[in-house]
Order: sequence, then structure tokens, then C-alpha cells
Amino acid sequence: EALLRLNDYEGNPVHPSEFIPVAEASGLIDELSWIVLEEVCSFLEQEEHNNIENISVNLSMQQFADAKISEKILDCVNRHHLTPDRLKMEVTERVLLHDIEYMKKMMNKMDRAGIGFYLDDFGTGYSSLSHLKELPANVLKVDRSFVTGIHKGSYEYIFLEYIIKLAHSIGLKVCVEGVETEEEFDIVKQTLPDYIQGYLFGRPVSASGFEKLYLK
Repeated sequence: EALLRLNDYEGNPVHPSEFIPVAEASGLIDELSWIVLEEVCSFLEQEEHNNIENISVNLSMQQFADAKISEKILDCVNRHHLTPDRLKMEVTERVLLHDIEYMKKMMNKMDRAGIGFYLDDFGTGYSSLSHLKELPANVLKVDRSFVTGIHKGSYEYIFLEYIIKLAHSIGLKVCVEGVETEEEFDIVKQTLPDYIQGYLFGRPVSASGFEKLYLK
């Protein structure tokens, strides 16, 4: 997953919870999101990165407001000599709820062009579970808030079990986010998700740092 990170003038990291809302309020998030997509496509284009199956990129509400979003993504893919399946678009419940019918239309259009989707931060919004079977998604990513404090028989554990079974029944895979300790991992894996993501396995790194760690 490609993440947007920012340092201040002294080189100290600024947490995304601080600068993302500012970027959204100022209207800069759209431009930043396209820059991330361009950087990811450029990274995947390099011959030494051919063994990377795909990288996911978060899409903003402002990007989806553009009726030509599909064409813009495909243009970026084509300019970097990639196939659409090298990218996965991550969409949050908050973006979906902006206009669910419009989102279905746009996502289906992009799906037909070969662009896949992950539904991100699931469980934090109020979208109807019935929408899941109508959206062209590959993976449901369950928000990290359902991992904190999890134990066998807890609300979080029961929720994960239910969502994973439901997702599997309609052909979706599930990724549980935010696993940071061995104890959380031991409990979460009992709910049988397809993927588990979190700081326990790796923290955000730069492109060069990723190459050193994973592309040896």
C-alpha cells in the first residue's frame, strides 16, 4: 500500500491525522493523490520491480468527483507501460457514502477497465452491508479499531468472525488492519482472515527503504 507521508522543515515527521485534514479542507488532497498515483506507476515501471504483483493507492472524494477519473488512471498506467492489474484502488466507507449510487457507477466503469478495488477502513462508517455485493471490490479491509483490545469472545472478535464469514460468502477476501503485537496476531488469525496487516510485520518505509528490505 502506498502511503502519503510528510516531514516539517526540520525533517520531523508530521502525522497524517494532522496534514490530511488540512489538505482536504484546502482542496490540495486531489493534487496530492494524483502525485502519489504517478509516483507509484513510475516505481512499478522499473524493470527491477517487475516481481511486485501490485500496489494499492488511496482515492480521495475529490478524485471521484471527476467524471474522467477512470480515463486519468488508465492514462497514467499506459504512460508507464503497465497493465491495470498492477494497481489496486483503496476506497473508504466515507468516500462511498458521499453518493453511493454514483460511486457504484464509477467503480463499475473502472472495474470494466481492469482496475481493482479494496474497501478500506470497513466498520467505521454506516454503509449498508447490502452494498458489499453490489460493489466491484476484491478485498475488504477491516479497520484497526476492531483489533485494539481484542480477545476471544470480545465484541471485536465476534465482529471480525461475522464480517469475514459474510465477505467470504459473497466472494470477497478480507484483510485485518492494525495488528501490532504477537498477542493480537494470535487472536486475529483465529477469525480466519485472508490477510493481516500492521506494524507487527512492517512499518511505513520510503521507496528506497522498501527496496532494501523486500527486493533483495
